[in-house]
Amino acid sequence: MAITIVQKSQAARKRKPTIALALSGGAMSGGAFKIGGLLALDLLLANRSVCDFEIYAGISAGSFLVTPLAAGITPQEVLKSFTGRSHKFAAFRLLDFYNPNLAEVAGKGKTAIEELAAIYPNLLWSAARLASKSGLLAAGKLRSLFGKGKGNPRTDLRDRQRKELANLADQLPSLASFVPSGVFDNASIERYMRRNLLRARVPNNFSLLARERKKCLYIHAVDLDTAQDVIFGPDERNDATISEAVQASTALPGFYRPALINGRYYIDGSAKQTAPIELVKQKGADLIICYNPFRPFSHAPTRTLSAKYSSMGEMGLSKIIDQSIRTLLYSRLSLAIEDLRNDPSFTGDVVVMEPAESDSDYFSINPLSFWKRAEAARYGFITVFRDVERNYARIQELFSSYGLVTDIGRLKSVAERLGNATTEDEIIEALTASPSPHSRRAGEIS
Repeated sequence: MAITIVQKSQAARKRKPTIALALSGGAMSGGAFKIGGLLALDLLLANRSVCDFEIYAGISAGSFLVTPLAAGITPQEVLKSFTGRSHKFAAFRLLDFYNPNLAEVAGKGKTAIEELAAIYPNLLWSAARLASKSGLLAAGKLRSLFGKGKGNPRTDLRDRQRKELANLADQLPSLASFVPSGVFDNASIERYMRRNLLRARVPNNFSLLARERKKCLYIHAVDLDTAQDVIFGPDERNDATISEAVQASTALPGFYRPALINGRYYIDGSAKQTAPIELVKQKGADLIICYNPFRPFSHAPTRTLSAKYSSMGEMGLSKIIDQSIRTLLYSRLSLAIEDLRNDPSFTGDVVVMEPAESDSDYFSINPLSFWKRAEAARYGFITVFRDVERNYARIQELFSSYGLVTDIGRLKSVAERLGNATTEDEIIEALTASPSPHSRRAGEIS
């Protein structure tokens, strides 16, 4: 099952409940998968939108997606931005995601040249002294060979040679210091988010957004130097803009260079947590809707993965690493859910949406694939639709206790349109076609 429900509340209708949306990471394909699933959730809710909750929290790619939702930008608009059709959010381009870290590469090269030039005279002098000592040792060995020397070369001469070698090595700069800290630079993500918040006339400030929209947005990152969690939000750290916080939270180590904000370096929030469910619990959430696209794939030994492979161990290093990361993230999230289940102070409910563990089609998509966004969004929508359909009675009962009216009919109509869609444009069109007039909800930004 792709939907997990932890129900701890009573079935009675809640008065003024606080609903939170918590999004984990997922890179490019995982982010698109979440958007498709969030669109399904948005259509399922007949009287509210996923932009109408009280608390929004995101980690990594989740921070990139939860920000427009908190700002009132619907999943449909985010999907339209994939192909440049949105009037509120500009298209997320290839260079916005794969922005080469050229500035740091150039800076590291310049530093290397300057350091080598500064120590060049000392290096020459040390090399000359080393050569003279090596010559003395060689001469001593020749005299010993022809019986003209007194035994082996002098021990103290060899010791001085070793010290000279150590001195020479100490003067050489560390090669590791010249290696760039990331292949790409996600400062382009900060620029993209900043420009689009301005375009949508949404304040790029946590406190102002909370005051204007009456929604609390929280973004989780990790301080590189202290390895401590950092939470940006209206009543948390507010010394960075929303777009800067998104940059900090999406700085995937190795792929992106650490994000430098106000003199501190930050890395991807997924380094510490999978999803911010504990955070939204602390902020008073009664119903937590969590979305995690990084579930590991479960392959039955009796089945073949494809005509070519019978095991993931045969699929190469990239798939092994992918499965390992998925396992790590999923295990941490499972433990966090169990903590909530056993926490007597939490009397609310949790709904966790994930891909099916046997979804080989979605698992086959590279998480960093920019060109598979529409396909991943399709899988996200279909996964949520099918699981909601299988568990509709329970979901309907749970959501109704929070004043959420559900209608699965609209999901069925979109699923039918998706069955005939093949190209990226057709998939986006099928997912974002205008709903019927009666389905319009309060709170949507037109």
